[in-house]
Formats: sequence, structure tokens, C-alpha cells
Amino acid sequence: MQAFNLGWKNLIGGDNSGALDFFQRATKLDANFAAAYWGEAAAAENLGEESLADQACNRALGLREKLSELEKLTIESSCEDDWSKAKRTFQVAIQLYPASPIPRQLG
Repeated sequence: MQAFNLGWKNLIGGDNSGALDFFQRATKLDANFAAAYWGEAAAAENLGEESLADQACNRALGLREKLSELEKLTIESSCEDDWSKAKRTFQVAIQLYPASPIPRQLG
């Protein structure tokens, strides 16, 4: 969890390389950590590493069933290829979880 939190902090701070390193460390420590794969995908996409981003998104999507609804919506909207569908999913997340900063920061 510590590696994931540091990855999130770096991602929000704009250090995508640092974020990617921490998210990858988190997935090495727990191969079923869907949110860490999501973070890896986000950082990789920001770095222009589309293949890595696609692989990490696919892994996150495959693991999302055991997550909270907010985490599922976050992963589904972030890994969606269709921007209009992703935007609708972000809007649902914002409406369902108005106190959460995550959909607002990502959407």
C-alpha cells in the first residue's frame, strides 16, 4: 500500500516516471492489486508507453470484480477507449461519490 500511495502522490504531482516505478513495485508485491495496475496504466499512458498502458489496463479490468464501486468506476472510466463513454462513467462516479476527490482529479 505504501508503494501505491507514493505512486499516487507522484502521479498527481506530475512525476509519471516516479509514479510508474512505485506502481510497478506495488504490483510486484501484490499481483492482484487492481488499483496499482490502474496507476501503472495512467503513468505509462502519460509517458506515451501505450503498450504498457494497455497491458496494465487489461490487468486492472480483469481484477476489478473484488473492488468497491468507486474503484470499479475509476478503473472502467480510465481504461475506456471511447472518450464519451469514459466521460459518462466519470460523471456517474462524481454523482455517486461527491466527497471523493478521485473522479474529479481524473475526469
